[in-house]
Amino acid sequence: MITKLEELITAVKGRPKKRIVVAYAQDAHTIEAVNAAVDMGIVDATLVGDPEEIQRVCMALEINPAKFTLVAGGSDVACVSLAVKMVNGR
Repeated sequence: MITKLEELITAVKGRPKKRIVVAYAQDAHTIEAVNAAVDMGIVDATLVGDPEEIQRVCMALEINPAKFTLVAGGSDVACVSLAVKMVNGR
Protein backbone atom coordinates (compact mmCIF):
# COMPACT_ATOMS: atom_id res chain seq x y z
CA MET A 1 0.00 0.00 0.00
CA ILE A 2 1.32 3.44 -0.95
CA THR A 3 1.21 5.91 1.93
CA LYS A 4 3.73 8.57 0.88
CA LEU A 5 4.22 10.72 -2.22
CA GLU A 6 7.74 9.37 -2.68
CA GLU A 7 6.36 5.82 -2.85
CA LEU A 8 3.88 6.88 -5.52
CA ILE A 9 6.61 8.54 -7.59
CA THR A 10 8.81 5.44 -7.33
CA ALA A 11 5.89 3.24 -8.41
CA VAL A 12 5.09 5.27 -11.54
CA LYS A 13 8.68 5.84 -12.66
CA GLY A 14 8.92 2.24 -13.83
CA ARG A 15 5.87 2.55 -16.07
CA PRO A 16 5.30 4.14 -19.48
CA LYS A 17 4.76 7.90 -19.51
CA LYS A 18 1.22 9.20 -19.34
CA ARG A 19 -0.14 12.20 -21.18
CA ILE A 20 -1.50 14.97 -18.98
CA VAL A 21 -3.62 17.87 -20.22
CA VAL A 22 -3.87 20.77 -17.77
CA ALA A 23 -6.65 23.34 -18.20
CA TYR A 24 -5.96 27.06 -17.63
CA ALA A 25 -2.36 26.21 -16.74
CA GLN A 26 -1.12 29.76 -16.32
CA ASP A 27 -0.10 30.01 -12.68
CA ALA A 28 3.34 29.38 -11.24
CA HIS A 29 2.31 26.57 -8.89
CA THR A 30 0.68 24.55 -11.67
CA ILE A 31 3.58 25.05 -14.06
CA GLU A 32 6.11 24.11 -11.37
CA ALA A 33 4.21 20.92 -10.51
CA VAL A 34 3.80 19.86 -14.15
CA ASN A 35 7.45 20.69 -14.81
CA ALA A 36 8.52 18.44 -11.94
CA ALA A 37 6.48 15.55 -13.36
CA VAL A 38 7.98 16.11 -16.83
CA ASP A 39 11.50 16.24 -15.36
CA MET A 40 10.85 12.95 -13.51
CA GLY A 41 9.92 11.39 -16.84
CA ILE A 42 6.44 10.33 -15.74
CA VAL A 43 4.34 12.54 -18.05
CA ASP A 44 4.24 14.34 -21.37
CA ALA A 45 2.35 17.57 -20.71
CA THR A 46 -0.04 19.76 -22.67
CA LEU A 47 -0.87 23.11 -21.09
CA VAL A 48 -4.12 24.74 -22.22
CA GLY A 49 -4.42 28.48 -21.65
CA ASP A 50 -2.86 31.71 -22.82
CA PRO A 51 0.41 30.61 -24.47
CA GLU A 52 2.03 34.02 -24.00
CA GLU A 53 1.20 34.05 -20.28
CA ILE A 54 2.39 30.46 -19.87
CA GLN A 55 5.67 31.33 -21.58
CA ARG A 56 6.06 34.46 -19.42
CA VAL A 57 5.54 32.46 -16.21
CA CYS A 58 7.91 29.73 -17.45
CA MET A 59 10.62 32.26 -18.17
CA ALA A 60 10.17 33.87 -14.73
CA LEU A 61 10.59 30.40 -13.17
CA GLU A 62 13.54 29.58 -15.46
CA ILE A 63 11.59 26.69 -17.00
CA ASN A 64 11.92 25.99 -20.72
CA PRO A 65 8.35 26.27 -22.11
CA ALA A 66 9.39 24.04 -25.03
CA LYS A 67 9.09 20.98 -22.76
CA PHE A 68 5.32 21.40 -22.91
CA THR A 69 2.83 21.42 -25.74
CA LEU A 70 1.01 24.76 -25.47
CA VAL A 71 -2.58 25.10 -26.69
CA ALA A 72 -4.47 28.40 -26.77
CA GLY A 73 -7.68 28.11 -24.81
CA GLY A 74 -9.29 31.47 -24.02
CA SER A 75 -11.29 31.77 -20.80
CA ASP A 76 -11.02 29.35 -17.90
CA VAL A 77 -14.27 27.64 -18.92
CA ALA A 78 -13.13 27.37 -22.55
CA CYS A 79 -9.81 25.89 -21.40
CA VAL A 80 -11.57 23.24 -19.35
CA SER A 81 -13.86 22.34 -22.24
CA LEU A 82 -10.92 22.06 -24.64
CA ALA A 83 -8.83 20.03 -22.19
CA VAL A 84 -11.69 17.57 -21.66
CA LYS A 85 -12.11 17.18 -25.42
CA MET A 86 -8.39 16.55 -25.79
CA VAL A 87 -8.37 13.90 -23.09
CA ASN A 88 -11.41 12.20 -24.61
CA GLY A 89 -9.78 12.20 -28.05
CA ARG A 90 -12.22 14.53 -29.77
